[in-house]
Amino acid sequence: MPMPTTELGGIRPSQAERKRRRPALACEQCRMRKVRCDRTMPCATCTRSRSTVCTYAPQPLTAKRPVAPRQVAPATTNPASTASDHVLPDVVRPSHVSASGSIPPHTDPGWFTSYPSNRPDHEPILTPESLPSTSPTVTALLDRVKQLEQQLNVALQKNDASRDCAAMCRDEPREDDHTHRGLVNKTRLFGPSHWANGVTMVEGIFKFLHGVEADKTSKMYQDMERCKSLGRLIKGQRVPALTSIIIGKSIPQKDLADQLVDAYLRTFESVYRVVHIPSFKAEYERYWVDPSAANESFVVLLQLCMAIGAAFQDDTFSLRTIATQWIYEAQVWLMLPCEKSKMSIVGLQILCLLHLAKNTTNVGSDLTWISAGALLRTAMYMGLHEDPKCIAKMSAFRAEMRRRLWATILEILLASSISSGGPPLISPMDYDTEPPANVDDEQLIEDAESAFPVPKPSEVYTHMSVPRAMLETFQVRLVVAKHINDIRANASYNETLRVNADLTASLQGMMRQLKKLHEAGELSSFQLRYVEYTTWRFFIVLHRPALARALRNPVYYFSRKVCVDTCLLLANSMFVAPKSLARLSSPATTRSDMDVQRLFVNCAGQLPLNNGARGDDPRHGIPTGPPRNSGFHATGAVGGGTAELRETIDAVKPWCAKRVRAGDTNMKSYLAFVWLSAQIDCFERGLSSEETDAFTVEAVETEISKCHDWLKTLAGCEETSVAGEIAFDMAQDIDFDDLGGFDKMSDWDWGDLSASQGFNSSFDVNGAFGDDNIP
Repeated sequence: MPMPTTELGGIRPSQAERKRRRPALACEQCRMRKVRCDRTMPCATCTRSRSTVCTYAPQPLTAKRPVAPRQVAPATTNPASTASDHVLPDVVRPSHVSASGSIPPHTDPGWFTSYPSNRPDHEPILTPESLPSTSPTVTALLDRVKQLEQQLNVALQKNDASRDCAAMCRDEPREDDHTHRGLVNKTRLFGPSHWANGVTMVEGIFKFLHGVEADKTSKMYQDMERCKSLGRLIKGQRVPALTSIIIGKSIPQKDLADQLVDAYLRTFESVYRVVHIPSFKAEYERYWVDPSAANESFVVLLQLCMAIGAAFQDDTFSLRTIATQWIYEAQVWLMLPCEKSKMSIVGLQILCLLHLAKNTTNVGSDLTWISAGALLRTAMYMGLHEDPKCIAKMSAFRAEMRRRLWATILEILLASSISSGGPPLISPMDYDTEPPANVDDEQLIEDAESAFPVPKPSEVYTHMSVPRAMLETFQVRLVVAKHINDIRANASYNETLRVNADLTASLQGMMRQLKKLHEAGELSSFQLRYVEYTTWRFFIVLHRPALARALRNPVYYFSRKVCVDTCLLLANSMFVAPKSLARLSSPATTRSDMDVQRLFVNCAGQLPLNNGARGDDPRHGIPTGPPRNSGFHATGAVGGGTAELRETIDAVKPWCAKRVRAGDTNMKSYLAFVWLSAQIDCFERGLSSEETDAFTVEAVETEISKCHDWLKTLAGCEETSVAGEIAFDMAQDIDFDDLGGFDKMSDWDWGDLSASQGFNSSFDVNGAFGDDNIP
């Protein structure tokens, strides 16, 4: 078919000029050769071929759809434009964009073609405006720049309101960033959660005691030295001679042994599951049939159970010395060869009971974090960190006992981390052991052929209800321990508030569940109050680093309020506060309530009040806010009022006196609260500094004389103790100031502490699958 022609016989111009969708960017010579062109002048291909010409076709002058110019904000040097420079690629920058939306000719983006300046004038230079396909791309990029600038400006405006608050959250001196890292005592580091970090916030006590020790001729100093000498004598009398450590020779008569075993089973065994109660009772009865035929490992385990139960026998812990001897016998048994034979379920049970007995009798209780680490590694070496169904085929009884022991070991490890201030050294990624089932001990039969019993619903009470409820909150409590004690922990206050919210939600659910069981008469008062004390003190640990800042920065007032309210709550749980003391004298008092009261009087521990007392001291300017009633704790709602706090501080003095009469040699802890109460009295009466000093000295001297009489009586009682022969020569070589975990203030270097007035000051403070029988 012939092509249409014009009058001159040629092809129409509209047909001759074939339209292209995009301009030709390669040189004409490369297009003819059909090779790649690098679009330079001359191009590399023409240079290699030694061509004399390298020309580019001019842009055809075709009609172009008009594009409405877009208004782009001129570039500025504000933070928004600077930030967008970093966000967007280097192809297009706002500072290079003109008001019309085009890029000036001098801009040389990497994906645009550059031309030499000696280009012939009749050949127009290709620009982004002349490229139909790239103009929408540039426009889109410019729109994106404008959008990002607007978003960044909005974000900066929102942050302006919180900049002042953020500035207030920053402490003035740089050293404060590390004030929460702990205290150095001799060869030990007391981490952030150690009680000593709370004591250092009580202003003036260190200066006062330093002044007393500086004047060695004063009556107060001489009385304090006599009290310290009596304390050393009492501690020395409790250390048994090596020749007297014979396992099984100091077990009391069966009637007393029954009482001690029953006391252990109704208290600590109901919270920390260690033994299988039916198996233990059966072995216990066989022991009294023929004591000489009993397995030595069971005898050690029995003595540790009685050592823990001895703390609940009476109000004065009259069996403290014999309980101490049972602990030393257990330690000797663990050291005897062969150590491999003690890597069994019974061996783990003995290690768990030894840890609990040390805390109750105050025998090396300040070093239990070390033994807790050894306990953890022993359990891991035996495979308890892996669920039994993953490592070996075993009976339902043995598998469940391993799960129970692992849950107890986790609680021991976490509690020792909080008490010592050391990192917990455990992570959820380190174990996959499932929680123990909600079954009673009677449902577990020590029989390889018995099927696994059917677990009861979680709302039904069993012997595992309390341990399972605590285990459900373990993860969030572990986060608190890591948040505070990890050496690289440097979280912001916002992170502290987030962890606080998680901890509150977790403990709310736990206490709500346990309170229902308590109201139904299935859960004892000891179980409920002990769980409350063990878990709620994590609030104090979490907020204590911010407590000192709350007195000079209202941003941290929430931490102060949490610490004070929690201290008052725990004082009620411990039967220290006046409200709870009235319950002990009422007809509604149960044996479980008496167990709680004896636990915190006879056993080693720490009063959490010293962590929050300074927070609501009436001498400080920030007023106390309204009570914070959470409504889900065991002892009822408490408020952080100054009057209630004052009543609680006054109630601590007789509580400390009970502890001294029960065998605690801690005298300075009692005097510290005497000093604090006297200081508050002087403040309320408006006395001058000279009158305050005289009043305080008189009050402390009176109480020191009382302490001396108590210790003198206690030393005389200890000399006739039933523990047997006392090794006084051995006692002379022991640093008795390091024996007592609750002896908080013995031999402190008051000068260094009062001079620094900070946390980081240095001061001187005194066979896994074997067939062994599981009791």
